Amino acid sequence: MTPVSRDARFRHAVYRLSTPLPPGERLRLRARGRLQYLGFTQDEEDPQAKITFNGSFLGTELLPRLGYDNGRELVENRERIARGLPRLASRKAPQDDPVHRRRSVFSGLSPRATADITVSTPASQTAFGPGALIARRVQGDRAISSFRLTEAAPLNWHIGSAAYEVAAFSIGRPERPVALEVLHHPGHAWNLDHIRAAADAALAHIESELGPIPTSNCASRRFRSTPRPATPIRT
Repeated sequence: MTPVSRDARFRHAVYRLSTPLPPGERLRLRARGRLQYLGFTQDEEDPQAKITFNGSFLGTELLPRLGYDNGRELVENRERIARGLPRLASRKAPQDDPVHRRRSVFSGLSPRATADITVSTPASQTAFGPGALIARRVQGDRAISSFRLTEAAPLNWHIGSAAYEVAAFSIGRPERPVALEVLHHPGHAWNLDHIRAAADAALAHIESELGPIPTSNCASRRFRSTPRPATPIRT
């Protein structure tokens, strides 16, 4: 893979494959990134909540985005006029647009995907990620947790860790129980029964309307507020 161009300001790079990739073939991509906050922010749109002194909460914005990123298009007419661009009659794509019809409403990165994810955190913290926790070991002062998502899900995942306490429950029908884990702040345990009851009622309603869910585990995590809230329940 050969670099063609790189724009540091907009974090946009173009690479050329040394050998063209035939249709249907796959290519493994390895990427390394780092997130670091310098100084303080006064921007309410970016409270720098992804990394705190006692935990972290990261989303798919850390992954490389392949292809065209329509999220960088100028859609505000006021800004377009200021830059000499024509006004947009609508921000929505035409109903017969084949590209937008294939795009997932949950994620612009990929329709659905499976994953194997390994997370390293301080040993005093409990990590969470998409899918089920399949292994956790302590190595020195680090805790290594492995998560596996076997059912393809929209690429709208979140990974995080904090000094959680873990409460475990069993919800659903006795013949097909679902393991529920609630990761909560130590000392904030007064609403655990309400969370269990709400999850049990939601599961019963979903299965009565849509049929059995394709998973045997469910988790609820408490995290810091973010400018783009994520659903705290993941399967």
